[in-house]
Parts: sequence; structure tokens; C-alpha cells
Amino acid sequence: MFESKRMKAEFEPPRVGQSETRKPLLWIKRDGDEVFLVNASNEALTFVRASSGGFVSSDDGAHATEGDWAPEYQNVAPGEAVKVEEYDGYYDLDYVLQVQLQVRSPNLGDVELLTIPAKGGVKTQVVLWSAPET
Repeated sequence: MFESKRMKAEFEPPRVGQSETRKPLLWIKRDGDEVFLVNASNEALTFVRASSGGFVSSDDGAHATEGDWAPEYQNVAPGEAVKVEEYDGYYDLDYVLQVQLQVRSPNLGDVELLTIPAKGGVKTQVVLWSAPET
């Protein structure tokens, strides 16, 4: 059973190239078998929920998988991380998985974001960048 979890985000931010002028606003961080959405923006997210999906291939083709929606979170503060998924370190290794996020905030409005699918599940990935600085 998936248990919700909130914590102060003490993860290292994703590395970006020196020429990158944007900063990660929302990003995914995997910590062991738990996957967190990190709010690195300057505003509280009024609503967050996530689901997962993916596929596994076999001799007969590919077989899709879809997870239930995880518990929703309200008022995710800047600098806070919320658990959005958990993987099984053994059974999920052969699956190509992604996380689907629904986020609401005053500046973003309602947005739906998808991570890039990854075998064994998502590791660290930026899902929303700031506007480029000029």
C-alpha cells in the first residue's frame, strides 16, 4: 500500500550545463525505492497527484501496465518534496516506467506533466523549467 510522505527537500538539484540559463522548478528525485516530486519553485503548489504507467516486453510483444493515482497533496511548500511513486527494486527492473503528474498552482494554473520513460523507473529528471533568463 502506497503511503504519502512529505519532507524538506534536501536532495542535490539536477546538474545542468554551464550554458543553461533556466533553473529546475519541479523535478523528480528517486531515493532508494521512493520517488519524490521536488518543488523548487518560489510558490506553493496547491494540488499535486501522480500516477504511473509503462510496459514490459516479452517474447509475445509488449504488455502495458498502469498504476492507481497516488494520494493527493495540498499546499506543497517551496523547498518541499512529496512522495509520488515507489518502485520495487527487483520486480520493476524489467519494466519501462514513467510518472504522470497533475499539478496546480497560482502561476502555473493546472498542468499535466509526464516524465521520460525509463527502464527500471525514473531516477532524477526535471519536469518543469523556469523561463530562460535574458
